[in-house]
Amino acid sequence: MTKFTSDQIRSTISKFIDTYIQEKIDLAQQQIVSVGKELISKRKKEQIMVMGTTTIFDELFRQLHDDSVKFTVVVVDTSPQFAGRALLERLSRHGV
Repeated sequence: MTKFTSDQIRSTISKFIDTYIQEKIDLAQQQIVSVGKELISKRKKEQIMVMGTTTIFDELFRQLHDDSVKFTVVVVDTSPQFAGRALLERLSRHGV
């Protein structure tokens, strides 16, 4: 019978949990982006206001832009973190 050290057990369980969470989060994000694309693509020149930032916004707006969907993004920002600035810079670099 193989004996595992507590470090090996902890490491294995930690890897399993990380993989499980990542798979669930990635799948959910892909679904949200897909639904967002479907909703926004149906409208002409949609205006979207967002506050702060999230990787879902990045992916959604980049895919819409790559698909030549006409839309406008208004990024609202607040202190002290100014997270919207980072989103604005990433989208600007992508041409959104």
